Amino acid sequence: MTGRRLPRLSPRLRRLVLTVHVCVSVAWIGLELVLAVLGAVGLLSDDPQTLRSVYVAAGLLGPAMLIPFGAATLVSGLLLGWGTKWGVLRHWWVAAKLAISVGLLVAVTVVVNGRLREASDRALEGRVEDLGQAALGAVGHPVIGSSAAAVALLVAATALSIYKPWGRLGRPSASSPGTGYSAPHHSQ
Repeated sequence: MTGRRLPRLSPRLRRLVLTVHVCVSVAWIGLELVLAVLGAVGLLSDDPQTLRSVYVAAGLLGPAMLIPFGAATLVSGLLLGWGTKWGVLRHWWVAAKLAISVGLLVAVTVVVNGRLREASDRALEGRVEDLGQAALGAVGHPVIGSSAAAVALLVAATALSIYKPWGRLGRPSASSPGTGYSAPHHSQ
C-alpha cells in the first residue's frame, strides 16, 4: 500500500451506503430471529406437518438469505469504513464490528447453512406421519443456538455503532509503552 488514503464518500453517497448498511443489518437480525423461532417451534412440536413445514422453511430461508445479508452487511460496512473518518482498522469498535461480521459470515458459510439444509432434507425424506424428533435428529438445538448467538452478536455490533467505545487503535498508551497499540478502554 502506498500510504494514500482512499477518497471519502460524498455526504449523499455516505447516506446511501449507510442506509443500505442499516437495512441489510436489520434484515440479518430479523432473519436470525425467524430462524430461531422456526427452530423453537420445530423443537417443541410433535405434529409431523408442523415439523416438516418449519424445517423446510428454515432450509429454504437460511441458505438463500444468510450469506447475501451477511455479505451485504460486511461490504457496506467496509465501504463506510474506507470512505469515512472512522476507517476500517482505526477504531476498536469498528474492528470489533468487522470481527463479528466476518466471524458470523464464516460460521454461516461453514456450519449453519449445512445444518439448515440437513434439517430440511430430513423433513422432506420421510412420510409426514413418520416425522418426529427421532427422524429429524438433534437439529433443533443447533438451529436455535446458532441463531440466538448470531442475534446477540449482531445486537452487540449495533450497540458498538451507537456508543463507539474504546477509542482508537494503534495509539500508544501509558499501559502499553513502546508497543504502538493500546488496549480497549471502557468509557463510562
